Amino acid sequence: MHKPSSKKSSWVFIDDVAKAAVEWAKDKNYVRALFSYGSYARGDHSPSSDLDLCLLLKPGKTKARLDSLYACLPGKPRWRSDTTGKSVAYLGENLLKIDIILATSPQDLAWLAHNPDVGAPRLTPLYSKAPGLSRQLRAANLSLKRDLLALIESEALKFFSYFEACSRSQRRSDSYQHYFNYNLALGTLTRIFHILECKTVPRYLFCPKHVFSNFGGARIEEGKEWTALAGTLYLPDANDAKSRLVKMYGKLITRARERFGPKLSPRVKDIRLLEDIMRRDFFFNVRDFSRAYEGQIRRGRLFRASALPRWKKRPELRDFLRDNQIDHIIDLRKHSELAKDGGRLNYDAATLEGVKYVNIPIGGGDRFGSGGEYMRCLMSNLAQFAHVLELIARAEGNAVVHCHVGKDRTGIACALIASLLDRPRQQIIDDYLLSEQGVPRNKMESLLDDIERAGGVESLLEAVGFDSTCKIQLRNKLLR
Repeated sequence: MHKPSSKKSSWVFIDDVAKAAVEWAKDKNYVRALFSYGSYARGDHSPSSDLDLCLLLKPGKTKARLDSLYACLPGKPRWRSDTTGKSVAYLGENLLKIDIILATSPQDLAWLAHNPDVGAPRLTPLYSKAPGLSRQLRAANLSLKRDLLALIESEALKFFSYFEACSRSQRRSDSYQHYFNYNLALGTLTRIFHILECKTVPRYLFCPKHVFSNFGGARIEEGKEWTALAGTLYLPDANDAKSRLVKMYGKLITRARERFGPKLSPRVKDIRLLEDIMRRDFFFNVRDFSRAYEGQIRRGRLFRASALPRWKKRPELRDFLRDNQIDHIIDLRKHSELAKDGGRLNYDAATLEGVKYVNIPIGGGDRFGSGGEYMRCLMSNLAQFAHVLELIARAEGNAVVHCHVGKDRTGIACALIASLLDRPRQQIIDDYLLSEQGVPRNKMESLLDDIERAGGVESLLEAVGFDSTCKIQLRNKLLR
């Protein structure tokens, strides 16, 4: 037992804090009971552990009571947060964390008493002045009721849900949601691994820090595989990260099948579904132009996209170009964009085999802060946009038009095409919104309003020599 320091800013120790909390509770008539849970309740805490407490209080002014408690603890709180039902603080120079759950009736602690992520014993009395309270909280010290197979299947089903969400976010170009859901999926894998490593029902469902400590010797390569599962905010790397995640899931399910045999549900063994999800979401912001137009535009004739060279080393890109019979790729990026990062996003010869590639640089693609800037981009590049439309109209086969992300310059080009095809305003906006990331409705609404005020699409294009026969060709090619 460490002797508490007289200096409020000195280091503090978990035993001293717990003892001080008990002495404070004994002295206050509004305290019914004080419990610990977690490592301190089990007696396996270390100098780096935090202290988890539950206070059962009579109804009253919570903040004043917490102020009184913290004033009695060794070490001055460096940081403190009080919310409904909970208080968290860091004490002393070593920032010892103390979590305090607050309740006014035993029923308020039921969620904790039955929480499967809190190992038994879940609530250990440090002090109590309420007769019969231990009987009311008897359930707190029960072991988990579920068996290993049920635990694994529960986590596996969560994995499917999180994985689909992270994959869908990638397709929508939402890197933050992708990263968030990817890590939730990875978390479920660590729990499945932890459960499979246990011979009996595990104390925790989360993954305790010691689970991966066995990755030495013969298991060192296995440890490297887990390290390689780190998520990424960089979407071009997302497909490889997802593939590694599915591969690890397959390995864990193989272990589960060996252990539980036919008892394992077919749902959790459906690796093919995960592979289908990856195929569905392999590209981000690459789609058939017809998608938003409710069957009024022919499928497969025109695709809008983000920069395809992101996937130039992947067979999926060659399959996409071949399966959709793409014979024209129209790239709206500027020369400075093509040279960026040493040409990493330039096309290679293998990708363009059998495809006519045309680069029509359109300026103004660095920043689009408002809808009005779309019209400025259009007007300063009107001849280039007219050329894009002519190429699409006269291409013998199917075409892809793209810029860098596929939403701004590509969005303007597609809005011009849809306007020439007399598509309803709302459908043009819906097509724009399908890019999802960074495409507020008002930008496209402003562009369409500005075009209308300028006399309409045909009037604007005719001013730069747009051949009227191209409109007929475009309609014959794209309209059903």
